[in-house]
Amino acid sequence: MIHCPNRFSWSSTKAEQRQNKAGQILGKKNISRIIGFALFLLGADRKEASCHVDIPFNTFLSFLTRMNLVGIDGFRDRRKSTQVPRTVESPIPIEIKQQGNDLSLCLGKGGQQILLNDRNKDHKKIILLSFAANGLISIRVAAQWLEYTEGYVRSLVRALSKSDVGAVLDQRAGQRCDYRVDAHAKGELISQWAAHAVNGESTSSPALSNALETRCNLRIPARTIRHHLKKLGLVAMRDNLKELTIGVKKGS
Repeated sequence: MIHCPNRFSWSSTKAEQRQNKAGQILGKKNISRIIGFALFLLGADRKEASCHVDIPFNTFLSFLTRMNLVGIDGFRDRRKSTQVPRTVESPIPIEIKQQGNDLSLCLGKGGQQILLNDRNKDHKKIILLSFAANGLISIRVAAQWLEYTEGYVRSLVRALSKSDVGAVLDQRAGQRCDYRVDAHAKGELISQWAAHAVNGESTSSPALSNALETRCNLRIPARTIRHHLKKLGLVAMRDNLKELTIGVKKGS
């Protein structure tokens, strides 16, 4: 047990110098609390200790209670924030204009201009979502220029914040390659589409996917079939093929 040493030599000059120096680092109020708590630990009467360090008695009692509850954090003044204040700057005004098929983003009045090429849709998507995520443009504005719903844009912003850009890119892009549909498969696809169109059957991509698997033992996803039908220009040719078939039959 540590007792108050009566045999020590005390220097008021050194005490003043040390306390002033410590007060510049820790604050004068914290120095008073430290000394008062030390006197309390050495067995001093609480009322006399509070008077000695010039702390109101009830405040000193609350301080001792706080020390018992939270430990060393009891020395901190709870009324003051310990966080370093941050300088909050207003968002940069961004003006978005349509230039032909492209978008022009002007940062601030007369500032730097960013041109988003319409052919590079992923680039435009990432830029606008990044601006929305950082509050430079609103969700509504991003949804307007991306032609998405505001709810979908919010979900993309959350995904972009939690993950990398891959989380918001079009995941269907990997299914549009021709490696799954070679020349033979394309021929079978065209044959099935023509047969369905002439016979009045459905030429939808799910129906053709099912027909290719059942009749040709080819497993091609409906999304891939839909892509190749558009690529081959067959989507709008169903009615033309019917008329052509009827004309051939009449002429024969």
